[in-house]
Amino acid sequence: MQSSSDAFFQQFYRLYSSAFPENERRSLQNLEKELNNPNFHAYVLMNKNSFVGIFNYWNFEKFIYIEHFAIEEKLRSQYLGTEALKSFLEKVNLPVILEVEMPNTDAAKRRIEFYHRHEFVELQNYYLQPPYESGGFPIPMQLMSNDYEFAKNNFETIKQTIYLEVYHFKPEV
Repeated sequence: MQSSSDAFFQQFYRLYSSAFPENERRSLQNLEKELNNPNFHAYVLMNKNSFVGIFNYWNFEKFIYIEHFAIEEKLRSQYLGTEALKSFLEKVNLPVILEVEMPNTDAAKRRIEFYHRHEFVELQNYYLQPPYESGGFPIPMQLMSNDYEFAKNNFETIKQTIYLEVYHFKPEV
């Protein structure tokens, strides 16, 4: 997807807005800006010519960061997410990093288990997701990776890259 005028953008944005709480996503204006960023890739997931989900990620020099991934609620548990993630992982040749909520709810635990089934492992480092919008608050999250050794050994670089490039957040020193 290149812009908000793309054919499936309305469906993309509807699912994006309903699947992620406001503090875990961009405003429409900021999402439209990121669509012009060459490191940012936003896709709609299709099955038999029907919209089934969204997938957006960032491509960096040493790793890929999955920012948002969601399947339409009525289509979950049909292995569409499994197929989409498996296909993506087969095509990339860099370690993949993503954020997950802390395992404080059944839904968060299910998401973490989904990524476990795809060989992702939680990092033990303390991590706060910066706010997407000014005035927002950081959220405790966990980073997961399909290359634990890379992520463990490069945690600070990964964190700083995500903070600066994805969130446009520069921590105070």
